[in-house]
Amino acid sequence: MQNYTNEEYISGKKRIEDDDWVLVYDSNEDNQQQSMRKFAKRWFGSYVVTSANDNATYHLAELDDTRIAMPIVGKRIKDFKK
Repeated sequence: MQNYTNEEYISGKKRIEDDDWVLVYDSNEDNQQQSMRKFAKRWFGSYVVTSANDNATYHLAELDDTRIAMPIVGKRIKDFKK
């Protein structure tokens, strides 16, 4: 059995760490009309977490080690199962 903290157990989310694969949510689509984005792609990736910061942001890289310039807020990231 894996060890999770109480907070992770309650929220149901696994903590994202270095070298985890993740998907990134496309928040640009949030302002579009609902009918236009019904079948739109909402998640992009997969990316690899290169570093997790204390302020809930993550530095990412593509699978070919191309680094993403800006850190991504943790709210826009979800774990990707390999």
